Amino acid sequence: MKLLRWILGIPLAFGIVLGLTYIIIDSNSIAHFFGQNVKLDLAYHFVFVCILFFLLLFLSSLFVPAPKKYGTIITAAICYLIVLGLLYYRFFVATDHINIVFIASFSGLFSGILIGFLVSYRVFKNRGWNKPYSNTDIINTPEQY
Repeated sequence: MKLLRWILGIPLAFGIVLGLTYIIIDSNSIAHFFGQNVKLDLAYHFVFVCILFFLLLFLSSLFVPAPKKYGTIITAAICYLIVLGLLYYRFFVATDHINIVFIASFSGLFSGILIGFLVSYRVFKNRGWNKPYSNTDIINTPEQY
């Protein structure tokens, strides 16, 4: 059961956050209001991306079994790989100018990852954050039932 939670925990967190992102973007009528003012638009994009990536790291540490530190580190590494891919595309493939909203979104992304890691540590510090690894933690044998 724990092996299944390790395999499906991180993709489930990504799926939930991706679905939530789609729902919020699709039904977002307030973005037009924020788009009229540059400062509100920057704050909106910063907070929106920060909350989504905070939620991604927190959900991944919630879904994976102990030690939760490794699930959170794996999720953060995947996020940084996605960021590197987006930065590569933005600077080497896309030829249009860089918008200030791009900078606010990436600042929110890095802030969300940091906040998500710190909150996950605080919440799960005494509940399996740094539990030592053993073979019986990953694979349940019939003797354990």
